[in-house]
Amino acid sequence: MAYLIGTLLIFAKINTYLSAKSFDGNLYTVTGVVGSVDRLGGDLIGLTLNNIKLGYKSVKYHIYVITSVQNIKVGDSILTSVRLTFSALDSKSLAQFTPLSTYAGDVMVTGENVDAFYKLFNLIKSKILSNLDGDNGAMALALLLGDTSYLTQGAKAAYKLSGVSHIFSVSGLHVVFFSTMVGALLRLVKVKGGYFVVLSFVITLCYAGVCGFPVPAIRAVIMTLILNFTKAFGRKNDSLNSIFLSLIVVLIIYPHNLFSYGLILSYFAVIGMTVYNHSFKKMFDSLPEFLQNSLATSLAVTVMITPILFKMLGYMSIIVVILNVIVVPAVNILFFILCFTTLITLVIPVFDFVWYLPNAITNLLNAFMTAIDFSRLIFYGTVTLAGLIIYYAALSFTFDQVNLKKGVKLSCGAFALITICFSLGGLF
Repeated sequence: MAYLIGTLLIFAKINTYLSAKSFDGNLYTVTGVVGSVDRLGGDLIGLTLNNIKLGYKSVKYHIYVITSVQNIKVGDSILTSVRLTFSALDSKSLAQFTPLSTYAGDVMVTGENVDAFYKLFNLIKSKILSNLDGDNGAMALALLLGDTSYLTQGAKAAYKLSGVSHIFSVSGLHVVFFSTMVGALLRLVKVKGGYFVVLSFVITLCYAGVCGFPVPAIRAVIMTLILNFTKAFGRKNDSLNSIFLSLIVVLIIYPHNLFSYGLILSYFAVIGMTVYNHSFKKMFDSLPEFLQNSLATSLAVTVMITPILFKMLGYMSIIVVILNVIVVPAVNILFFILCFTTLITLVIPVFDFVWYLPNAITNLLNAFMTAIDFSRLIFYGTVTLAGLIIYYAALSFTFDQVNLKKGVKLSCGAFALITICFSLGGLF
């Protein structure tokens, strides 16, 4: 149902996207608001511009500008002159509806966005970068707010190759942990029932707003709202129904994300945790509970998204399960400390000395991640569409929710594994 709704809504977006062809190859004076800043190496930065005007004409899509002009921030209003180049209609451009521009030499900042979320984002960013060392501040900013523009190329490569770069995507890991902290505080002051649901939702949504309302965060906020609602009013929560209800809402708001790898990975990961939680925990029942949860979660996500990663990236870290068990708990601790430290130092600036703790933890985590050459721990390969279809069809019979004998489930799982191995080997 969710994908049907998304497919129907996508046609209007496609027409808007295709209309950009009329601008292809022409030189325009462009004004817009910077939505994201990417550091491309050397002196170059990439700017995604929203609220575009070509001359005096407003358009509904985005433009990507590459420039060497520095000190441009998210939220800045800029004026430039570019010759537009229409990008091919592939899954990536379709997900973003972004006609790519050529190099823009002169970019003039004409003003700043006065959005309240943007102001708070800048305030938090300034507080982090002024109290943490360069690389540590960049990592803390990426972890807390999802802004990876200050990470060095080496750091980005290390986290990407290791398979744990998801810690920088403001999604379920962040939103659920943030919502849990908010819930604990609300219970501490005796907030219950409908008030608890509304306040928890509003505060968590504000956090997503400060981070720029990324789609994974919206998905997690919706799922958290459903979970809190069912708990507050004594209803039983059905995790799969909650997941797909949030998918419908996300695709109604962002129909163009139907083809986005980010959305696909996000939902497949959370589905994996839901459908394999019980079975995988039983595999590790001799271990302490926190290790059971970490291993089961990491393994469940890996099983569900590995073929998609091969399709998208062409490689996969061979130690990703172990790394997630090590890194994710450390990140949860760091995330809590960053939230607490940011809040207390924004309210009471004289307490800035407490930043020594997150500085020490980020330093240790960065040292650990950069000390390993993850490029040597990668398996390369790609899968065909037929391989993906057969793999997930076979895998669906192994879910906890499917009532089949253990032997049948194991056989289906083995068939899925053999299928993906054959596909990676180029046999079909």
